[in-house]
Amino acid sequence: MKKGIVMELHHNYTIIMTKEGSFLKAKPCEKGVIIGEEVAYEPLELNKGHISVFYSWSMLKTPVKIFLMTCVILLLILPFYLLSGESESYAYVTLDMNPSIEMEVNDKFNVQSIRALNDEALIIVEELTNYQDEFLEEVIGRILAISEQTGLVNDEKNMVVGFSFVDGVPDRNTFIPLELENFFESIPEWEIATLLIPQKIREQAKEESASMNEVMALEILDEDTAADDLPSISSDDRAIIDTFFNEEDSDDKNSSRLENKKNFTRIYDIVITKI
Repeated sequence: MKKGIVMELHHNYTIIMTKEGSFLKAKPCEKGVIIGEEVAYEPLELNKGHISVFYSWSMLKTPVKIFLMTCVILLLILPFYLLSGESESYAYVTLDMNPSIEMEVNDKFNVQSIRALNDEALIIVEELTNYQDEFLEEVIGRILAISEQTGLVNDEKNMVVGFSFVDGVPDRNTFIPLELENFFESIPEWEIATLLIPQKIREQAKEESASMNEVMALEILDEDTAADDLPSISSDDRAIIDTFFNEEDSDDKNSSRLENKKNFTRIYDIVITKI
């Protein structure tokens, strides 16, 4: 009968260290045997299909156990972390060209979701499929193509594109992706204005179920608004914004916020002049 040193005592088995330094399971020892004692043992017969284990979990040192457990936890949560990180909202991009569409993008400017802001946009969004995780410029290109095919674009081909960043603007001078700038330059038949939209403007637009570009345009065209309160825009962009939203005013004066503002200003000027 073989001999070995008792390492662990259990009700159904004993862990033995052999003379060769390996560990194995043996039949239970007789009463009175203590750990560290050399005893004669009989190997435990494992049922068919079981795998022999030479090193039990309890024999591992605490630092090794902690390391292994950490590795297992990381392997379990890493896929979920990566998935959540890829889809995290980085910015909202609103496209106004008669259809008004808002897109949510991640930090790579891949489109994550699309929301129609008016009836014309509903038609476009229904035709737009398999857009998720596509580059922003590709999705805008598809929106333009569908809009032109359906005849929903404005006659002057003016477009206003607004960017509102979730955690603040990374760089006020280069907030537009280079690929998107190159795409805009490739369609010279369009007059395109780009806007940097403060978070408070987007929140206001969200509450009013309106385009943040329209809300921003009202602030820009309002002479009473302090220039320091808004991001600076070029004279060309301002002209496009004025033309686009004033054109929208003529289509529906009752609902146009910009037209109401201008009417009030004209009435006020007349009253002041008479006084």
